[in-house]
Amino acid sequence: MPLNLTERNQLIDLLMEHFNITELKGLYTRLGIDSDRIDSSSKETLIMDLLSYLERRLQISTLIDIGKKQRPELTWLTLATLSTAPDEQQKLTADKVEKNAPSLKLQPQNNIFISYSHQDEVWKDLLVKYLKVLENQGLIVRWDDRHIQAGANWAQQIEQAAAQARMAIFLISDDFLASKFIIQQEVPYFLQRRENGELIVFPIIIKDCFWDIIDWLKAIQVRPKDGKPLAEFEEAQRDKVIKDIVREIYSLLATSN
Repeated sequence: MPLNLTERNQLIDLLMEHFNITELKGLYTRLGIDSDRIDSSSKETLIMDLLSYLERRLQISTLIDIGKKQRPELTWLTLATLSTAPDEQQKLTADKVEKNAPSLKLQPQNNIFISYSHQDEVWKDLLVKYLKVLENQGLIVRWDDRHIQAGANWAQQIEQAAAQARMAIFLISDDFLASKFIIQQEVPYFLQRRENGELIVFPIIIKDCFWDIIDWLKAIQVRPKDGKPLAEFEEAQRDKVIKDIVREIYSLLATSN
C-alpha cells in the first residue's frame, strides 16, 4: 500500500534532514538494492527513487525498521497497514513481492497529459524536470504535444493521448485561458471525463491571471495553495513548491488505482 501524501512528506523530510548522501546510499545497500541504481548525487532524487522503489515492493516498513536502528532518537512513522503485515510477506523474495505488489509501472491509467500554452513552455519544461523522477521509475507516462513527430496527424495524436490519460495537468496563465483550442477542445473533454470519474484534473497556476473568476476553474482545487502563481515565488522556494506538487501528483495517482 502506498504512503499517503502526509506520510510520504514526513518521511522525505526526516531523511532529508537527518541522512547525508553517503548514509542514503548505505540504505540502498542494506535494502539489497543494486548499486547501479544509485546514479544521482542529489539527496532529493535519491530519496524519491528509494521510496518509489520500496513502495512498489511493499517494503517501506523495512526501511523504517532499519531507520529506527540507525537513528533510534528520531520519531519514525508508525504505519499500521505495513507494520502488521504477516511475517511471511516480509520474507518473500523480491521477485515474489514484485509479482504480488500493486505496481504502478507503465499502466495506461497513470498516463499524464500536460495541457499548456506554447507561450508557457519554459514552465512546462520546469515541471517536466521534476516529473522525470517519477517517469524514470516507470510510475507515470507523460505526454505533451512536443511528443508529436514531424508528419504525424497532430489532432489524432492529441485525441489519442487525451483518451488514455488518467490525469490532465493544466498550466494556467492568461495565454492558456486565451487559447481557443485549449478552452474549446481540451478543457471540455477533460472536465467531462472528470465528471464521469475517469480522470483527475490538476490545475497549476503559473502566472497571475483571471483563473478565480472562471466558474469551472475556481470550482477545482488549484496548486500552489491559495492560487499563488509559481512566477511569484523566489527561485529556491518555487522549486520546493514544484517538488511538493509532483509528490502530490504521485500520491493522487497511487491512491486512485
